[in-house]
Amino acid sequence: MANAIAFLKIWTGATYFLSGLIVGTSVFHTQPQWQGWKEEDFAAAAAAAATAAEAAAAVRPGQDHSRSEISRVPFYVYDPDHYEPRFSGSLANCLRKGGDYMFLETLLKHPMRQSDPAKADVVVVPCLFESYRRCTTTNHAEKPPAGPDGVVSGGLSNPEEHPEDFEEIPWRKAFDNASAECLAKVQTSETYRRTNGRDHLFVAADWTMNFGKTLQTEFFKNMTVGRIEIVDQIAAAVAHREAGPTQARCSVVVPYASDIAYVEDDLSNSTFEEWETRPKVASFRFEERMYILFCGGRPCPGAYDSTPLRQRSLLMGEQLGEHSGIAVGRVGIEQYAWEISQAKFCLVIRGDTPSS
Repeated sequence: MANAIAFLKIWTGATYFLSGLIVGTSVFHTQPQWQGWKEEDFAAAAAAAATAAEAAAAVRPGQDHSRSEISRVPFYVYDPDHYEPRFSGSLANCLRKGGDYMFLETLLKHPMRQSDPAKADVVVVPCLFESYRRCTTTNHAEKPPAGPDGVVSGGLSNPEEHPEDFEEIPWRKAFDNASAECLAKVQTSETYRRTNGRDHLFVAADWTMNFGKTLQTEFFKNMTVGRIEIVDQIAAAVAHREAGPTQARCSVVVPYASDIAYVEDDLSNSTFEEWETRPKVASFRFEERMYILFCGGRPCPGAYDSTPLRQRSLLMGEQLGEHSGIAVGRVGIEQYAWEISQAKFCLVIRGDTPSS
């Protein structure tokens, strides 16, 4: 019974923190490998899951978390100056930082941060793999389109050069060299060896965490990991990602950074009167491509094809007429933010990943 109650605390505690977010419909899910756990295992996972929720709260800078439950969870953060120098170095001036950077930035100033790891319930791994991916990406499907000058509207730059190993992740190597070095330092630390990582939390809301060699790494098997989606048994079978369900001891889905957040002041208070005057009923944009999970250049056997469903949104647009904000094709980030601000609702249709 004690184990069952502890497990419920993992779920309800972190859901409590996420419920305070205003980032659309936030999703929280855990998938612990809890068979055979001891009570201290549940306690460590509960604390880590609660702290993982702060990653979601960190996406909303400026909010007061002083009265939240997270304020009573003592945690320790590995010193970024030693373990992750990119925090104050190469990633500090990036305009597309990930949620991991915002998370770390918030925790470093938090009153419950402990200088002694022995006094902490949760130990946070500061390796900024997600921000590295966002700040060096050349995947045009993962960033706003650029203008002729190579600069994305809103001031978000598209890097022309990127590390040689960037495109090798996750299919040929698990991590970039700097992230791998950071993780190796953590793994060889006395703090890690004390619990073999059982009380550690790592946040990396990047798709590569769920594919290829990155998914197959065993470094996180004792940790709690914050990620963009859970690879359950069904998703693992569809895309041959057998390592997914057991890669981490516990996985927590956290909201990840959107480029909209960098150009829109969504902390401003909206009123019902303002919302009611918006001219569009719904806003939705998608690309002219197949929305189905691919395996080796071909659609995965048994994968759901969301392309027809997305195309049907255009029929809805026809019915809405001049009140429709539904369209095909990508636009600059400022234009996209403006379109969303003109609509009463954001239409959300599943994509190519099973969890969506």
